[in-house]
Amino acid sequence: MGILKTLLTLPHKQMCKQVPPILLEYYMHAACFACVAADVTKAESIPFMSEALRDAVDDLVQAKYIGKLCGTWLPIMVVVQSIFELGMKMRPFADDASDAPAGGPSTGYLPNHFVTFGQIQERLVRFAPDKDPDCESPEAAIVFRNAATLYLWSLLEWPNVSTPPGSYANFMKNAYKVALLQLSRISEFSSINKVLCWPLLIIGCFAKTAKVKGIITSRLLSIAGRFKVGNALETLFLLQHVWGLPFERRNPWMVHKSIRETRCCGCVCSDCMSRLFI
Repeated sequence: MGILKTLLTLPHKQMCKQVPPILLEYYMHAACFACVAADVTKAESIPFMSEALRDAVDDLVQAKYIGKLCGTWLPIMVVVQSIFELGMKMRPFADDASDAPAGGPSTGYLPNHFVTFGQIQERLVRFAPDKDPDCESPEAAIVFRNAATLYLWSLLEWPNVSTPPGSYANFMKNAYKVALLQLSRISEFSSINKVLCWPLLIIGCFAKTAKVKGIITSRLLSIAGRFKVGNALETLFLLQHVWGLPFERRNPWMVHKSIRETRCCGCVCSDCMSRLFI
């Protein structure tokens, strides 16, 4: 508490330079959730971020920081913010009541969108988990990377709308399957699970079978039972709402609507808790 009180007395830029890395890790997880919770069609800035905070995080990335809450995938959490920034420029998925989701950004595709998309995709493809023995779970890094990949590519089209077979559908299906495979290799008893709620939320938007939904539900309940951080129950409440939507209308970029429409998100009363097992 003494550190926090001291930091709060400092000017913002100086505070960002003095923030302990563990707090920056925690903050970046919160920022990832904030991006999903925000309506990108109305957002004017990246949630929770400032230039000074971004500089502090970039310094950790350059130093190849390995953290307790971000393993080796701090660069991926930075990429998530770049994806949201691209989303603000593309303004996809206007919030309407249409029964048939319309694909593509409301602004139309612009050359700069393609360039930025390609740059972000290159950062994701080039990312490889550090083989440092201090890294607890390289599989978790791949889960996070593939969740970010699904988040990025969902900008291009409603990802679950039936489309003719092709490179887009195949790429999305492969990213999803690899994420689930890597998740299966992480023990439910591993402490790394406590920081997997964000990728589980993204991956859950693509879950179609009862088996996969059960795997994600079990993992989130396990996290909620073993750790006091991670927003596991809140994540599960959101996914229960998402899974109640028609499959073609499930999209990571529309989770903000589920947040607004889930009136008892995170409540632990007997009535709300029972919904987790429906």
